Amino acid sequence: MFTLEDYRWLTSPSGRRAWEQLQLEKAPASLGSIKRLTAGDESHARLLLEQMRIADGNARRKFTEPHRWFWTQQLFEQSSDEQVAHDTALDFPPQQEVVDGCCGAGADSVALCTKSRPTLSIDVAPVACMLTHANLESHRLKPEVLCGPIESTSLPERFHLHVDPDRRATGNRTIQPEHMAPAWSSLSPIIANSASCSLKLAPGLKFPHHLDWGPSGPPSARRWISRQGTVRQQRWYWRVERWPENAIITSCLTRQGNWHHEVFAADNIASHAGSIDPDSNLKNIFIADQDPVLRAANVVSQFALRIDASLLGGESGYYLTDQPQFHPMLTWFKIDDVLPFDRKKLRAYARARKAKNWELKSRGVVVDLDKTAKELETNHGSEERVTILFTRHGTKHLAIVATRIDEHAH
Repeated sequence: MFTLEDYRWLTSPSGRRAWEQLQLEKAPASLGSIKRLTAGDESHARLLLEQMRIADGNARRKFTEPHRWFWTQQLFEQSSDEQVAHDTALDFPPQQEVVDGCCGAGADSVALCTKSRPTLSIDVAPVACMLTHANLESHRLKPEVLCGPIESTSLPERFHLHVDPDRRATGNRTIQPEHMAPAWSSLSPIIANSASCSLKLAPGLKFPHHLDWGPSGPPSARRWISRQGTVRQQRWYWRVERWPENAIITSCLTRQGNWHHEVFAADNIASHAGSIDPDSNLKNIFIADQDPVLRAANVVSQFALRIDASLLGGESGYYLTDQPQFHPMLTWFKIDDVLPFDRKKLRAYARARKAKNWELKSRGVVVDLDKTAKELETNHGSEERVTILFTRHGTKHLAIVATRIDEHAH
């Protein structure tokens, strides 16, 4: 829709002035009102309108100052969010040069430079390089940007490597390493020559045991990162001192704004034999829902052993204990009632319980949560908020009625 020249104008002094003026105006932005800021150029006006739509929309959830950034829609969707980028910048030692390969619009480059990691940003796409340069300048950082394929770029003699290659040649994400752009055969020698490497990948990418790793060899550690209950990315590491060798790491951002990490030995990820007896009584005990980062890293069972919990509903299920063990990766509930998964009985229960709100979760069973929620009667005069956790218990499908527990109230 927009050309390279459009983005060249956007990042020019005249484009920046128009963008700053647009932010100062209090009236809702429209194409007609913006055109007067672009000397009547409709394409430039549409580009400013898109920047405003991104900054006032989803960018607020990813960045603290969304109006300091310039984007294409695709590069925005592919970018790291600010808090994750700032944490992963710590994978590299301070004051040592980092090459940010496949830099996109520069979210990771900005984080690296902000954290005192001097950065050479490289991307094959001219628009991406232009936006990275502009975004670094917008954050009062010194841009050093090269446009071209990283595999044919002359790199520093000693460098650490941050790279985000999980794109097909068309620009879409892939969960198959053999479809990466640049190709793994091109990346592997660069990784081998780096002092250390942090490789950013799609969270759903499955580890390719069959891959011809080339001179880099396989990664020495792997990490999954979640924020706001969503797994944002996966990382593969080579020679990164921050993390142990042969480790599986799960990281989540807590509600207090701090990062919490759990480290597991990769060769000690075993199934958990302590799942509960199908005939046991589930009432009057505590049940925990897990952060999805544990499932993404396939460490649900190992974490159950770590907190001495039983599993209900299989590997993707819930944790059960006699007493809650509060943890940033767990949300705890007190079990009130256990019902068979029967919609008629659930509706009757809801009428009698008279809750203000019903929160529904499902693990190990297929449930249309939206449809089921609409069937449950609510009482706006009540203050009670109730959770129903659907799961399996042996061969039975259950609806576990529970009350969320506030850690700070204990």
